[in-house]
Amino acid sequence: MIKSGKINIIFIAFLFLATSLSCAKYEEGPAFSLNTKKTRVSNKWDYQSVRNIQTDLIKYSEFENWNDLYDKENDFTRTIIYLSEITTYHGKWEFTDQKRGIVITYMRGEQLVTERYKIIRLTNDEFWIRDNEKEVHYITNTE
Repeated sequence: MIKSGKINIIFIAFLFLATSLSCAKYEEGPAFSLNTKKTRVSNKWDYQSVRNIQTDLIKYSEFENWNDLYDKENDFTRTIIYLSEITTYHGKWEFTDQKRGIVITYMRGEQLVTERYKIIRLTNDEFWIRDNEKEVHYITNTE
């Protein structure tokens, strides 16, 4: 009976270790999460900062009143408030590259816009994405 218990403990430890290592998909983590990636992405996100990759300049105030909503049905909404005027774009989002990337498509006037990003961090409270031009850091919307 004791031998069987030790085998169960070793098996559970191995299973936990294997699961933890396989969940670490993103450069900045997390190493492990009980929530699915879709559950973590599905949120209303405020822009915390946007870093220009070429110049390394980080912008905060220009994106202060921007937020992006990713919902569980893969609908996407970007809301921008500038000089008390609200602009909203609607579209879709989907994972790419085995959930290591995300693609956003939406209409801006008559133009179809497609944005492709690599996910570098995805927690319940933080979502960081990067393309060749910029790195966007979101935080959970608290409204």
